[in-house]
Amino acid sequence: MSSQLSTLHTLTTQLSAGGDRTAILTMRPDGQDEWSYGRLGETVRELASGLAQLGVGPGTRVALLAENRPEWIASCLAVLQTGATVMPLDVQLGEETLTHILNDSGSAYVFTSTEQVERVNGLELTSVPKTILFDAPAENESSYLKLFGATARDFPEPRPEDPAALFYTSGTTGPPKG
Repeated sequence: MSSQLSTLHTLTTQLSAGGDRTAILTMRPDGQDEWSYGRLGETVRELASGLAQLGVGPGTRVALLAENRPEWIASCLAVLQTGATVMPLDVQLGEETLTHILNDSGSAYVFTSTEQVERVNGLELTSVPKTILFDAPAENESSYLKLFGATARDFPEPRPEDPAALFYTSGTTGPPKG
């Protein structure tokens, strides 16, 4: 990878240059999962192309509400590559806080897991984001795997005024603010 990584967008486009070196190592009870920079870069490129095909791009907000997993990292980077705004959310958020954040943010999509999707579906949201499930089988219409196979595309460089990420405060003195 280049030593000149001036933006997150630059990082996302140069991941594959890391080749077979380990980018992500996940420990599980039954072993480990290792992602190389090449695999991560290719996954990010394919996901970003699939997201763009859905209309995700500058001005779109995409929430991430899932347990730690390599796909979470790849999805976060793919959202950044499209020029959209990524919004990481803690799975430990209470229902009231999560409802407030999703309503306030105007997230169009939420990457989540089958473990968390029932929480999202049970919230009283003014606008329900489209769910993308990390762990759903390929035949499920909401499966993360449906984003793969889109025509590869180039993405514009983000402008300085384009937000990359939206973080919310914990809300200790009132509702969380983003």
